[in-house]
Amino acid sequence: MHPLSVAWYRLPSLWTSTGLQRILIVALVVLVITFLAVLVSDDAADVVRSRLDVDSKNQALTFIAVGMGGILVALQALMSYKRAKALEDTSRAQVKANEHTETGQRQERLRSAIDHLGHTSESVRLGGAYELLDLARDTAYLREPVFEILCAHIRRTTSTKKYREKHRTKPSEEVQSLLTLLFVREHGLFSKLRADLQDTWLRGARLKGARLSRCDLTGAVLESADLTEASLKGALLISTNLSHAVLDETRLRRAWFLGANLRSAYLFFARAQRADFSDVTAPGADFTGADMQEANFSDSDLRLSNFSLTGLQLAVFVNSKLQGADFSEAEMQGTDFERAQMQGVNLFRAGMQGANFEQTMMHGGHSEDSNQEGEDRVRGYVGRETDYPCSVFGGHLESEDVESLVNRVSQRRRGELRTVLLSHVGKARESEAPDGVETGMYTLDQAEEWIRDSNT
Repeated sequence: MHPLSVAWYRLPSLWTSTGLQRILIVALVVLVITFLAVLVSDDAADVVRSRLDVDSKNQALTFIAVGMGGILVALQALMSYKRAKALEDTSRAQVKANEHTETGQRQERLRSAIDHLGHTSESVRLGGAYELLDLARDTAYLREPVFEILCAHIRRTTSTKKYREKHRTKPSEEVQSLLTLLFVREHGLFSKLRADLQDTWLRGARLKGARLSRCDLTGAVLESADLTEASLKGALLISTNLSHAVLDETRLRRAWFLGANLRSAYLFFARAQRADFSDVTAPGADFTGADMQEANFSDSDLRLSNFSLTGLQLAVFVNSKLQGADFSEAEMQGTDFERAQMQGVNLFRAGMQGANFEQTMMHGGHSEDSNQEGEDRVRGYVGRETDYPCSVFGGHLESEDVESLVNRVSQRRRGELRTVLLSHVGKARESEAPDGVETGMYTLDQAEEWIRDSNT
């Protein structure tokens, strides 16, 4: 390699702060010596003056002095830079050391909290849970593992036969506290995470206002639980026991209740649009005032249930058992009741324009203003012919009514419902049961059988 090339490759080592400092010091020494030489020697002054192309000795000294001043300023700036860089390096080293220390401390806190969760004392376990929550608040990347650990702890704690026998009617203080912390008080910390509470025993749990959207509650026992105003949007409630549970004003949009037990559950004014209630057991359930547009109740047991004032546009009740159900003043435009058993139902002022009643059984059904409960109403309709003087099977719509009803369903099905309803605009009310409905009477024995089965 050429010597100049070697020298060029070595040049970068000179342009470090230390190398530059050495160059400036050497230049300053040279200028000082030159200044002194010019000052004391006329011969040196003549040489320098000719080199600098100046006319007098004083001009030469001034030029050299300016050069020394510039070098001194550069040296001062360089020293300031080196001090600042040294401070920055020290600060970075300290931050890194602190991070290592904090990471170690967090890991130690995490280990300690998990150890406490496994303690035999309930109060110590609860203390461990609070330690984990503190970690989740302090450190974003620990929120998901902390959430999963605490959900797993709830599943494990409630899975034993001993726990379930001891806490038959309500959760332990430990489990209830965890439910409140995770899903009510601190839900914002874990809002983007999906809880796994499969097969948990949460009978009688207090979950008012809980945020359980997309939560997996498959197989869980929530009998008599309070879920008032809770959010269960998109939740999995497959085969979940919700008998006698309170779900008033609960948000249930697109929740999955496949095979769930909703016997005598309360869903006053719940919002369950497009929810799947297929194959549910829900005799005596109360859905008064709920929004349940496009909900699916296929193959479900809904005997003696209450759907009064409920929005059920485009809902599906195919093959459902609806004996003694109350649909008074419900909105059921475009609803599918194919092969449903609707003996003894109350359809007082119910709107059913465009509904499908193919092979639907409506023996003894009436549409009268009545305060009778399901069992009394079913017994009261024994031996009576089907009669719907106050029902609306067709007609009785204006254009503005159509738009109001259409806006209650999903955008993808608005066109479908609008097409169905437009044929009823401006026509007189039709109260006769449409084609496909099987009418007639039922006996007391049949009524008692429906009541008995719904209470079993």
